[in-house]
Amino acid sequence: MKYSQFNSIIPYREQFALYNTFENKVIFLLPELKEILNSAVKEDINILQNIHPDFYGYLSKNKFLVKDKTDELEKVKKLSFKIDNRDTIYELIINPTVNCNFHCWYCYETHEKSKMNCDTINRVNEFILKTVQNEKLKYLSLAFFGGEPLLYFKDVVVPIIEKAMEHTKKYNKKLGIGFTTNGSLISEEFIEFFKEKQIKPHFQITLDGYRENHDKVRYISKSKGSYFTIINNIKKLVENKMFVRARINYTEDNLEDTYKILT
Repeated sequence: MKYSQFNSIIPYREQFALYNTFENKVIFLLPELKEILNSAVKEDINILQNIHPDFYGYLSKNKFLVKDKTDELEKVKKLSFKIDNRDTIYELIINPTVNCNFHCWYCYETHEKSKMNCDTINRVNEFILKTVQNEKLKYLSLAFFGGEPLLYFKDVVVPIIEKAMEHTKKYNKKLGIGFTTNGSLISEEFIEFFKEKQIKPHFQITLDGYRENHDKVRYISKSKGSYFTIINNIKKLVENKMFVRARINYTEDNLEDTYKILT
């Protein structure tokens, strides 16, 4: 057996979380068990079978350990191909703009002035109509990306969602809505729109570590950070039973305090 390349050990309070990103499984470890595991990984993971057979058996059963001949990269490729080639599900990624209200130092976007125009919105709506007319399709997912997709929510996002609702209802398809957003522009009005439409979108919202480090990267102005604004908006979404995935950008500078996000 070998130690899965998808394993990560993350400090959490007085314990450690061993997380496998491919299997999406987690186990909490006491410091002593974490040290035993680290030593076995450095020497030979299979010595753990003699030191702690129950722990070794659990890790093997839950695929924190995989067979020596397992090509884990190939597993990812096969899963990706399977997802990308499903006839029953279609995910459409839409960039309403590449503009953003933040200017994070690592961002790859140029933030040139941009906004999806009416002609493009109409073309997107026509594409959605054509897509849902496919008899094999059961589920359409609209994923709004950017830039910051909520910059032009009313002008761009709303018209597309409303047309998508109309088309999916007509052809009896399920509709999912998602946003990859910095979370700073979420408002009561935004939440009310989805409550009225009886849609529960899902969100991926990024934090750059805990408050002090986050506010150095994602700030509204030099004197005003965005950490607590985003945290409060996440809480509002969760209170309204909307799914939120928090992505944490970590560096050597912010990793030590990242656990404070949970407090």
